[in-house]
Amino acid sequence: MIRIRSTAHNTHPPVLHCPGPRRRRHRIWREVERRLFATPPTDDGCPDNIAIVTWSTRSDPENTPLLRSLAHWGVPRERVAVLTADPWTNWCKITTTAEWLRTVPTTVRTVMGFDADDVLLLAPPAKIEAAFDAQPKMGLLMFAAERHPYPPTKELSKVSALERQQAVVSRQMPYCHLNAGCFVGARQTTLCWFNWARDAGPLPSFPQSDQGAWRAFYQNDHNLHAPWLIDIDRRQELFAVAAGRYDPPDAVVMES
Repeated sequence: MIRIRSTAHNTHPPVLHCPGPRRRRHRIWREVERRLFATPPTDDGCPDNIAIVTWSTRSDPENTPLLRSLAHWGVPRERVAVLTADPWTNWCKITTTAEWLRTVPTTVRTVMGFDADDVLLLAPPAKIEAAFDAQPKMGLLMFAAERHPYPPTKELSKVSALERQQAVVSRQMPYCHLNAGCFVGARQTTLCWFNWARDAGPLPSFPQSDQGAWRAFYQNDHNLHAPWLIDIDRRQELFAVAAGRYDPPDAVVMES
């Protein structure tokens, strides 16, 4: 099995997320992609209590890195919901997912969402769920975390007390900003949050962004101490986020 290590926290996340155009030039993405697909595929599959969603405007989503890695772990194409809209903006990730979640059977316990073009799964879904269940988390919807607050919007500057506090400890905990490219959550909690996000609408200063809306919800949720909290994977126990402008070249390294 391919294993990577987050050098900031010495953890071994089972998901690699390399957002942005730098991905294809980044050493860790190229090496992980090459080595993952050089290993024999498995028949692990996906338990019935897990539902997986992604988003793509491509005519061949099965050739995206995410779908290829899921196929590598024996997950049938029909087990993955590939959502799209016309015209497409990243805000559609919230609206389409909110509608899809209404169709997910109540027998599903865990929902996972990953960007199609820049995410690789280094373990089957059941092991990702086990890593999620092992977290000493406060909330039941966990997003990936990154080093840089994006997007930089006027609305968020008004509710950024949480992130100002996080900046104080950023040397010890550099991944302190929400990244919406990956999430794992309990089905009912995830449904509630996506419905709330859809009904609240996008941020006026960044209307095409899903991440801006989620950052606002995350900050407000923690400030108000709501009973169902959004959390982020600060220690990169689930999601390694690398290849961004603010990530050092050795933020994630290969171990095996």
